[in-house]
Amino acid sequence: MDIRGGGPASPYGPGHDAFKTRVNPQNLRITGSFQCGRRAPDAHQDSLQIQGGTNITFVNVLGGGNYDAGLSTCQGAGGGPFYSLNQISNVDVLGGKWISCNHALNGGNPGVDNDIDDAKFRSGRVDGSDPNCNFYSSPPCLNTAALTLRNVTCERWLGGRWVAQPPR
Repeated sequence: MDIRGGGPASPYGPGHDAFKTRVNPQNLRITGSFQCGRRAPDAHQDSLQIQGGTNITFVNVLGGGNYDAGLSTCQGAGGGPFYSLNQISNVDVLGGKWISCNHALNGGNPGVDNDIDDAKFRSGRVDGSDPNCNFYSSPPCLNTAALTLRNVTCERWLGGRWVAQPPR
């Protein structure tokens, strides 16, 4: 997948979530870049919102902006990967770099047997140094108790630098 967007001020890209599963897609392996564009009025914007699915693997996705530069294109209202609704089973994130203004990973409604391996998550650059982030931010990795995490990095922008934080 190559979903392009330059953040809320951009003239292009999805006005809502960059990528979303609905109800029960099955047996997919997805890689690529999920970026958000201009945010539609009152939109809840995530780089990936999982609203159901079985046996889906997201491999080395670059989600929500430029992780290395620390700049986001997505609000991350729910999260970079946001496990949200319906039946979610064996929906895994393998590798990849995710950045959002608010939540970077949110296990919200994780379902069963969902793994996050070798992935990196960043949130919280709301001090004016990221022009796309001008609202509340949370810790980077939330509601993760029911997810299986292995070799996961969670960082939040604090005091002008990225600070590692344990998943919650």
